[in-house]
Amino acid sequence: MKSYYLLFAMFAGMFPASVFGSYEPTVMRFVAKAAMSADNDSLIAKSDTLGEITVMAAPVTRYDDHLLLYPTKEQRRHASNGFDVMKNMMIPGVDVDAKGGSISAFGAKATIYVNGLPADVNDIRMMRPKDIERIEYYDVPTGKYSRDKLAVNFVAKEYRYGGYVMADASQTIGFNSGNYNASATLNYGDMTYSVFAGGGYSDIGGISSDVTEVFRLPSGDVRRTRSVVRDTERNNEYGQFRLRFRRNKTSITSYIGLSRSALPSSAEHGTMTDAGAVSESFSRTSQSGLSPYMGVSGEHSWNGNQILTFQAGGSYSRNKYSRSYAERDFTTLADSKENAVDFNLKTDYTRYGRKWSATAMASYNCGIFDSEYTGTYASSNHLWMSDLEVLMSGRYFLNSRLSIRGLAGASLLTYNHRGTDKYTYLSPAVNLQLQYRTRHGMLSWGSFYTEPSYGASEMSDERMDVDKYMVVQGVPRRHRPKYLSSSLYYSGQFGRLGVSLMTQHTFSHNYFASVYYAEDEKVVRSNRSDSDMYSGYVGASATYTFSKRLTVSGSASFTHTNVHAGVGKHDNSVTGSASLNWYLKDFSLQPYLVLRSRKLVPSSMQMLVSPLSYGLKATYRHKNLYVALNTGMPFNDWKQHVWLDTPAYSLDNETCSRGNSRYLSVSVSYSFDFGRRVERDAAAVHIKFAAVVHIHAAAVVCRVFSDAAAVQIKNRVRCASVYLAVCGRTYVFMFFVNFLFLFIFIIMSFF
Repeated sequence: MKSYYLLFAMFAGMFPASVFGSYEPTVMRFVAKAAMSADNDSLIAKSDTLGEITVMAAPVTRYDDHLLLYPTKEQRRHASNGFDVMKNMMIPGVDVDAKGGSISAFGAKATIYVNGLPADVNDIRMMRPKDIERIEYYDVPTGKYSRDKLAVNFVAKEYRYGGYVMADASQTIGFNSGNYNASATLNYGDMTYSVFAGGGYSDIGGISSDVTEVFRLPSGDVRRTRSVVRDTERNNEYGQFRLRFRRNKTSITSYIGLSRSALPSSAEHGTMTDAGAVSESFSRTSQSGLSPYMGVSGEHSWNGNQILTFQAGGSYSRNKYSRSYAERDFTTLADSKENAVDFNLKTDYTRYGRKWSATAMASYNCGIFDSEYTGTYASSNHLWMSDLEVLMSGRYFLNSRLSIRGLAGASLLTYNHRGTDKYTYLSPAVNLQLQYRTRHGMLSWGSFYTEPSYGASEMSDERMDVDKYMVVQGVPRRHRPKYLSSSLYYSGQFGRLGVSLMTQHTFSHNYFASVYYAEDEKVVRSNRSDSDMYSGYVGASATYTFSKRLTVSGSASFTHTNVHAGVGKHDNSVTGSASLNWYLKDFSLQPYLVLRSRKLVPSSMQMLVSPLSYGLKATYRHKNLYVALNTGMPFNDWKQHVWLDTPAYSLDNETCSRGNSRYLSVSVSYSFDFGRRVERDAAAVHIKFAAVVHIHAAAVVCRVFSDAAAVQIKNRVRCASVYLAVCGRTYVFMFFVNFLFLFIFIIMSFF
């Protein structure tokens, strides 16, 4: 059957798009889905299905609502994970933060998927580049991605048997920081078993700040200068076990994991000049969090034109925070303990017609936060939040080039603060979008209106001393926010030149912004929810490919921001960046440059100036070994400047951070496959021993579990033993891996 789909796809590709007329969007979509149907077999990479025939595609292809990206051999080789692969492709307008684990474009963050199912950062970090068949970048999301601003779907190869082990380590020289991770994946028929764990730490000392503050109090102005040196320690650990089932048109993934983060100590020692008197100040902050979590997601399609997806998950967090501050004649202590429970449920149904598509979306989120504050001020806070959202999205093709998309719905928001203060209101959301396919790309206009919900921090009204003159106060009064945005976006490919242009205008009424006012010989820093904010943005990005070994990219942007929060502030900022990828057989060089930037941060009302930054990444790849050297600003200190001026408070702060300059990072990753080659000669040696040992293990399990469960386990182990036996060279390793997963399965069966 797949051969007929392939022949039809090749036949259709001989004719221009105009031949299909208005039927082109649907027909071509069905052809693509059919050619990649059962078990997500790829049109490109499944040599076992197509024999020696390989169908090649352009590196970047524009479809109706997304870009289809095919990484080149060099882009895969000089990458250690999925983030690196997409960064190497240098898609115009797309910013990939491989270190932080995020993908964004023109200020909007993308939601990440793997084979159409929701994924987290660790999934992409543990993804081997050679397993990535293609990447789908939805810059105008439709269908099951309609609720996302942007969406990136990594389409990975599907293996029936075998697996791999992967490990990576990163260590920074210049300051003490490192990350270490390991993962293992086992494919057996319809099941995929994955486990990964890792951790990181940083110990950065000598972060210096020169701070000048002016407190305009009722008794008169107080000018204070501080020279502060801060030493910060951080560490985090995580682990996750994942099961995936896939058969025909159904895919289900379940996971359970545990994460821990801690700030053992962040200590500051400063010298202070206050009203002519010189003294010292000391501050120490520590915090920790432990969070177990679990979830399940799945997808089912039928009739070639219907898709149902679902996602459910929950987590529990135990968080602690402690801060102490002391200066002459003043001391303050603050401790807090928080228990947080979060649960979410989502489901989407999409149906495709000849010239249309429609999606129904529903989601429910619930969070419970219980906090207790002790120290100088003692209080407690209990918050229950829920959000029930129902959305409808549809798209209609007016002709082969022009389509219209609409989204409408509402969410029912409920807040129960301290068990007495209850807020409930309906928040609408409307989105209208026109899309026109040009000869070389796509032009899209969109307008979006919503009334976003509050976060847990915005619902708190707790009061806390910062120092002798500063107090932090929660939001005493809340107004319903309103958000309106309009944008014009173009993406095109002109041979070797790729371009992306965007202009966006955003207006927010009842915006949350910081305010400062004097009260009882102190300055109170709080938030007001009746501010207005306007932002205008114009950005352009381009990528030019000289050859398969050399690609350059550049971007430039202009932003105007205007905020009215008691006082008015506005700013115009211009910035840009440039980067280059140069591949030299086993080596690559990737220099980058980011121009100085200045921007007004609307939420804090502060002006933030970041310096010009530059760096270089050099990589080496040999078979499964990957080594990368990364340096940032080796000849300059990274200094960030922040200033603020209000009627009650002024701030001028210059910070020099060692974590952003004069460092060298060394990263090493290695992976190896097992069980993907059949060694028949070796099989004869191992098969008898494997069968006896594994069946004996199953018999032991039979004594623990019920008869029905025991039979199932025994059959699985019997099949696994035969399979493991034919993997001659990797049998020893697989023997231990099999028992590891068997042990995990037994433990999980008790829960």
